[in-house]
Amino acid sequence: MRTATSALELRRPRTLKDALAMLRDEPELVPLAGCTDLYVAVNFGTLTGSRFMDLWPLTPLRRITASNDTLIIGALAT
Repeated sequence: MRTATSALELRRPRTLKDALAMLRDEPELVPLAGCTDLYVAVNFGTLTGSRFMDLWPLTPLRRITASNDTLIIGALAT
C-alpha cells in the first residue's frame, strides 16, 4: 500500500562523524530530530524534501558542556 510517506527515505548515521560525511556527500539530506515538522508538512501537502537524516540517536548532540569560558549546547540538548 502506498502512503504519503512511501517515497521518503530516512538515513540513520551511527556517529556524528558519519552524519557530517553524509551531509557533505548528500547535500539534499534534511537533518531532523523528532519529526513534528515533517508530519505537519506531510499532512498539509507542503513537504519539499524526500531524503532525511535522523539526528536523534547521536548522543554527542545531546550534551551541554563548558570549556574554559564557553558554554556548548548540543543541537538535541533539552
